[in-house]
Amino acid sequence: MRDGEKHTKSAMIAVALAEDTSHTEQDQLVRNGTRLICTCGDPRLPPAQDLSWGILISHVVAELAWYTQHRYSLPIYYHGCPGEEVLSNHSLRSTDACLRLLDPDEEPKYSGYKVEQSVADEVAAVIAGREDAPICKICSNLTKENSRWKSLYLPKDVKVLAHHMKTKHDVQLTKNLIVFEYFRY
Repeated sequence: MRDGEKHTKSAMIAVALAEDTSHTEQDQLVRNGTRLICTCGDPRLPPAQDLSWGILISHVVAELAWYTQHRYSLPIYYHGCPGEEVLSNHSLRSTDACLRLLDPDEEPKYSGYKVEQSVADEVAAVIAGREDAPICKICSNLTKENSRWKSLYLPKDVKVLAHHMKTKHDVQLTKNLIVFEYFRY
């Protein structure tokens, strides 16, 4: 079984969808926007009406791959430094799955990653003043020298940076957590 199929099957089990649920039904649950969601609240995901089951699964698979890549990129001496860790917020195990099929009267709840306007303005000014893409300082510190490449780059978007800090490191975004490095690859 290929990875995509494996993750799709795991996702269906996690949200208790029958194996014979059609792709159309899956899409409808996602597009409804209040039924089938990813609890991470990633601001890069399109609005519910433009979202599909395939996009949602691709998002989860990409997040799982990101986490796996960063776990392999940790220095050999890494033993979980307090305050500097990489968290996995995308699981397809049914007990703590990132995908949720909500009850009809249940409101979606997303990870809180709001930042104060003054902090958002500071970070926006820092990233606007640079040509290159920002990098999370924690991710950079936790990545072996020979594993640092463009995959560390993040979009120049304060919401995405705030989301990354909260969901990957459980810290609030500050301008001091953004660094800039040039990678050839």
